Amino acid sequence: MYSYPGMGSRIDMLEMELEEVKEKFTPKLIGNYEIKEGKVYRVGNKMEDAIVNRIENREVKRLEKKIRQTKRMRRAVENAVENLLTQEEKDIIRWLYWEYMGWEEVCEILNLSRYPFYTRKNKIMNKLGWAFGYISDKECGLKPIKKTNLTCRCKE
Repeated sequence: MYSYPGMGSRIDMLEMELEEVKEKFTPKLIGNYEIKEGKVYRVGNKMEDAIVNRIENREVKRLEKKIRQTKRMRRAVENAVENLLTQEEKDIIRWLYWEYMGWEEVCEILNLSRYPFYTRKNKIMNKLGWAFGYISDKECGLKPIKKTNLTCRCKE
């Protein structure tokens, strides 16, 4: 939760790094020399080209994967906070994790003592942990849906 405010900047930096990697591996110093008969002579060789392409592709894929993961996590946080939490719970998350307020300040705003505050905070973390898949339905207190034999009795 602490890293959410910086995710946009992180995505921007990764995208800039990706652009830089793509520019870095663009051949700039490799010249082509043509003779009138049409033969092409290059500085470098096929093996060199293959190695550069392999390094470039590996780095490009790594950065693209990191960008996708960060965007996915940002969307997950936004969706979970927006759809699962009450307004008071959203405020608590914002104050604690995004504005870096201490628990004492939050307790003062909400007019709570320490124990009720931590009870609420733990409830919020359980909701978010469930949304992110870290806590099972059972651990979160959700009961499994019972299978029932439903048959259509429309024509009886």
